[in-house]
Amino acid sequence: MKKSSVVLLVLMLALLGAAIGCADQSANLKRPVPPGEQPGATVVHEAPPPTPPQQPAPAPGPEYAYSWVPGSWAWEGQWVWVNGVWLPRPAPHAEWVPGLWAKRGHRYIWIRGYWQF
Repeated sequence: MKKSSVVLLVLMLALLGAAIGCADQSANLKRPVPPGEQPGATVVHEAPPPTPPQQPAPAPGPEYAYSWVPGSWAWEGQWVWVNGVWLPRPAPHAEWVPGLWAKRGHRYIWIRGYWQF
């Protein structure tokens, strides 16, 4: 194999790896996301409404196998309530740390929830 072909093959594999790594990780709830401002975080200039009372439905299976993710406000040009949901735990002792709207100066930034192991 020619040297230029090897270089081209290595470059193509690197690009493929980068493309796979760019997939949306927000749906991958098994990977903990550290708290703090995150790239692409939602920024809003008005406070979210008060959180309404929440009563979780019964867990879809044994509670040790699921974790309740409470509902929260989402910004979609206006405030929209997103109901809570039960999620399967990715590990037996994993706990869900809920997302929150953090005040930063005169704006509010959404900090995503994450699994804590």
